[in-house]
Amino acid sequence: MEGYIEVSFLFCFLTIYLSVKLACFSCMKMINKKQILFYSAITAIHGCLFFDNAWICLIIWEWLCFLQIFKSRRKVYFMAYAIRVLLFFSVFAWYHGSFHNGMYYLPIDEHMWMVWLLYAFLFFMLKRKWHTLLAQGNYVYPATLSFAEKKLYIKGYLDSGNLLRHKDLPVVFLDAKYASYFDEKNIELVVMDTIQKTGMMQCMKAQLYMEGAGTQPVYVSFAKTLHLPFDCEVLLNMNVMTLG
Repeated sequence: MEGYIEVSFLFCFLTIYLSVKLACFSCMKMINKKQILFYSAITAIHGCLFFDNAWICLIIWEWLCFLQIFKSRRKVYFMAYAIRVLLFFSVFAWYHGSFHNGMYYLPIDEHMWMVWLLYAFLFFMLKRKWHTLLAQGNYVYPATLSFAEKKLYIKGYLDSGNLLRHKDLPVVFLDAKYASYFDEKNIELVVMDTIQKTGMMQCMKAQLYMEGAGTQPVYVSFAKTLHLPFDCEVLLNMNVMTLG
């Protein structure tokens, strides 16, 4: 099957770039744009290598990127790879063509206007929605929680809807996986009124430090179902910002 190598390179580059962007948006995790461009370009170039065992270079490259660029975003890598394969095989099923080193080669006699238009539409929608993702990123704050036993350096996500207080102190919610790190005698069971219900909650008193808000006492409640964007592990309280 004959094809233009430069057009195939461009198609593979755009497909890889688009798949990573879609995966980042779906997983609510961000990767530096230059890193995505670099990964997409070098990966697409491997489709242009025709020497023996060139596929080994591709495997080594993918493994290095998995360990470096995607080291804390493994879900993004696997989702991006799945999207890439889906796009490649969808175009192959419609226009045929061929594969080399995991990259798709366009047939020379096909213009594929519908595919280019689809990609333009997806990039346009991503550009619009990406601003929303960036705006959410503005609510991420590096935070330090100081307990009697230890300190936790984690990322916090500021929720303007969290105004919960206990004994006149703001309540923040920490991922429950950290509960086992602390001595149970320091964990209090308190009754709190939330929007949904009134119930018993496990809490610990701690000192919270955030840049711009200073250090202040808070109550930390352990939440079992805490799903926050950008790998954040503590849900901050709006009162933390206003009292700082």
